[in-house]
Formats: sequence, structure tokens, C-alpha cells
Amino acid sequence: MIEKQGTSVETGNIGADSIINKLPETGIYYYNSQVKHYDRLDPTLVTGNKTKANLLGTVKSKSILDGAESNIQANQTPVFYFYFGNNNESKPSNTNASSTSYKNEFVEMLQSYSPNAKTSNAAFSPNDFKLIKLDRNKNSRSFKSGRISMYSGVSNGVSKNVQDFKYEAITPNLYKVYFPNGLPQGEFCFIYASSAASGGVTASMTNNAYHTNDIKVFDFGVK
Repeated sequence: MIEKQGTSVETGNIGADSIINKLPETGIYYYNSQVKHYDRLDPTLVTGNKTKANLLGTVKSKSILDGAESNIQANQTPVFYFYFGNNNESKPSNTNASSTSYKNEFVEMLQSYSPNAKTSNAAFSPNDFKLIKLDRNKNSRSFKSGRISMYSGVSNGVSKNVQDFKYEAITPNLYKVYFPNGLPQGEFCFIYASSAASGGVTASMTNNAYHTNDIKVFDFGVK
């Protein structure tokens, strides 16, 4: 789904060019400093939602990822690069439509998670993502994704275990994400914020297949 680069890129920024030309396609990359390699975080499917109610009538929802451990295992001070490619070209008005002039399939994939989101020619950034620390058991990982309470109403979206990060723009389409205080050991995922806001309790209660089958996250672990 993500566009491969066939030729070298020249942005006029030597440092940026040296990074971009090592990235085979757009996406999110972990920089493995030990071997000086950029490892792409593949999108991982959220396989379902589970709900649980208490005696006070509060219903909580959590989203499930299969497997106890991510494929990418990072160090405790990881650095990531978000590369959105060249999104100066026109985007289709319907994100489900194909367009030969729209080359950035990474952004198109993200927008497809939120079909009601407005299209825009503005560049995406890491600000459009949340980083979540996942709860982990023997065969799966999960995160809290919504809550319904008779007192506070519906809270749809991720609110627990969100981790802070810093980022800097290297070019309008390439961003460095880092953690000044490091990360604790565990499993994590980046989730597109519009996807997070769309999922949750109401999706689980209405058995909305869009949320249980189409949402993907970008997961990694910290040893």
C-alpha cells in the first residue's frame, strides 16, 4: 500500500536527503542506531473490541491486537522518523477513490481509517498521532479505547496510557520523533488520532465492523 521510491530525492537539505534516500518508501521508521538502519513499522490490525460493564452502569471498551510482542523491538531512548513523502500533489475528494496524481499512499491509507475526515492539502505531522502504552498478556495486547458513564456520558477515544513525545520538522514531509526522558519497558503503538477518536465503546456496542476490522496501528516494543 505504500509507495516505493525509484529514484533519489533532493530537497536541498543535505541531512534530510541522506535520511530520505535510505527509506525505501513512505511510513514510520525506527532508527536502529546499533546497526545504523531504518526499520519500518508495519501497520498492525486491531482485531476486535471488548466491553465490560460494572454495577454502576459504566461500560468500558478496549481494543485488541493479536500477539504478545511487536516485531520491532527498540531501545529505551528510541528515535523515529515519520516520512509522509510529497503531498503537494492533489488528493482525491473521496479517500476511497484512486488517483494517478496522488502519490502518497501512506497518507491515503491513514485517511481511509476515518472516512468522514475532510481531505486537505496540508502536510501531516506526528501531531496527528498518539503514542499508547499497551496492556499485555500471554497472547495479545490491548488499549482502553472508550467509556460510557451515566454521569459523564460517552468518552470515545484513547485517554489512558498516552505517552508524550517531542518532534522536530526536518523538512515539511520528514519529522524526527524522540523521547527526552526515554520510554519504560513494554509494548507501544502509534495510532492515527482520527482513528482513535472514531473507535471505542459505541463502536463495540453497535458491532461496527469498520472499527473492528479496518483500524490499524504502528506497534513496537521497548526491551
